[in-house]
Amino acid sequence: MTARINEQINNVLMRVYKRAENLDESLLEDTFVPIPQVDSMLSTAEHHVLYGRRGTGKTHTLRRLEQQRRLKGGAALYLDLRIIGSESGLYSDQELPLATRATTLLVDVVNAIHEGLLDLALSDELFVNDLNEISAALDLVANAASEVRVRGDVERETTRTDARGDDRKSGFSLSASASAIGIGASRSRERSSHAEATHRRLERGQERYHVVFETLAAAFGKVTSALGSQGLWLMFDEWSSLPADVQPYLADMLRRTVFVPGVAVKIGAIERRSRFLEAKPGANGDYIGIELGAEASVIDIDEYLTFAQGAHHAQAFFSRLLFRHAGRVLRDGDGGPLFESGTEFVQAAFASEAFTRYVEGSEGLPRDALEIAQKCASLAIERQITVAHVNGACTSYFLQSKEGRLSAPAGKALREIVRKCVEAESRLIALRRPAQSLNDVVAELYDQRLIHRRGQGISLPDKSASECFDVFLVDLGCFVERINRGQLRLVDQGLRDLGIVVAEHDGHGARDATAVRRARYALVPAASRWH
Repeated sequence: MTARINEQINNVLMRVYKRAENLDESLLEDTFVPIPQVDSMLSTAEHHVLYGRRGTGKTHTLRRLEQQRRLKGGAALYLDLRIIGSESGLYSDQELPLATRATTLLVDVVNAIHEGLLDLALSDELFVNDLNEISAALDLVANAASEVRVRGDVERETTRTDARGDDRKSGFSLSASASAIGIGASRSRERSSHAEATHRRLERGQERYHVVFETLAAAFGKVTSALGSQGLWLMFDEWSSLPADVQPYLADMLRRTVFVPGVAVKIGAIERRSRFLEAKPGANGDYIGIELGAEASVIDIDEYLTFAQGAHHAQAFFSRLLFRHAGRVLRDGDGGPLFESGTEFVQAAFASEAFTRYVEGSEGLPRDALEIAQKCASLAIERQITVAHVNGACTSYFLQSKEGRLSAPAGKALREIVRKCVEAESRLIALRRPAQSLNDVVAELYDQRLIHRRGQGISLPDKSASECFDVFLVDLGCFVERINRGQLRLVDQGLRDLGIVVAEHDGHGARDATAVRRARYALVPAASRWH
């Protein structure tokens, strides 16, 4: 009986959805595990930028927010910026002027909003009575975003043709008849002259969009008014997929056109891959884009997935995550739910200590947790998931989906980081701001979830107060192989994240127990040379 239940559990875990963009709308709420602080802040009618690395749940959060607003009778629209527009590569084409690329992108975004809202108005009964007003307002938006002008050199071309002709003819004739003799002579001359002049005005150039921000903003204001008192919420996802040089200009144009009363904008982005503001050359404080903090508040999901409250909160979150994605669909023989809660589900799915190790290996990232659970289930088959299964799954996932995707410079940097961590017996590294922590190699390691930020701009006890550091936790997957071989051991340092200690120092009195529990930072001098 137990084997059959575990086989059911593992079969379901192997089929869990890991990407929210592929979820059916009916599953958005069923599989969602809210982070209360993030949920509360996003529910306010203000502009927000939602930061978070891949796999933290930005897309699920924004799609669910759209669904919740519509259920409450409001107008909401989710847009994936990766699939906006029809001409692939146009926004990245460096041969085109930046202004052209940015304006074209804005027009494509506005057209997507227009189509989405028109579809909403036609399909949602809440807007049937106001359909004429909404349609008229949407026409204003379409017109404001579709004006085209030809820009290029204007040339004048003149063609002149002059043709002349001169024909002369002469002749002599003699005629005779019975009654008369006649003599005749003739001479003729024909002269013709023709002149032609053609004047033509020639325009050469490209058709370019011409958007008047004030007109477009006024049109969006009318749309918002037509949609009713709850206004319009726009969710833009995958901001970081746009070319970096275009991002501040699109942000600026959105600020000037859709940041109007009644509209709330939510943008999902990866922090280190996003540019929302660019200072104007020579300008005194003037800028292009959106000023974060002043014009749009920032929410970073990663900050709330560190579970600073302790391991108990992390375990509770991931037990609910697995239950909502897999446990709640299992039924008993009578058709009732096989499990009533996340706690019941993980107790049946995991053997002793295995779930704790599973949460540790997930490092607070929902998508990683679902990937590792899938691999664990494929190893366990009809048995409970054990620590050995979790270790094997973490190692496989680390090698295939994390380390295996790194560029050569990032891979070299990671090996140096791991070496320094083992020497210092710490998973925490401190990188000096900005020279060490703010470079492309660190950004890649962070984006690939191989290092996890735990602090920004902090001072270290044994360093000058003028020096600031960013502190990162190195992914547990970097050390699993050494832990499995008995070279390292995980230790509780009194923090949410477990530390590491060299096995030969453990249990033989070589280190003071207090020293083992104290969190230390590994410094990585080579980080200054990473590019």
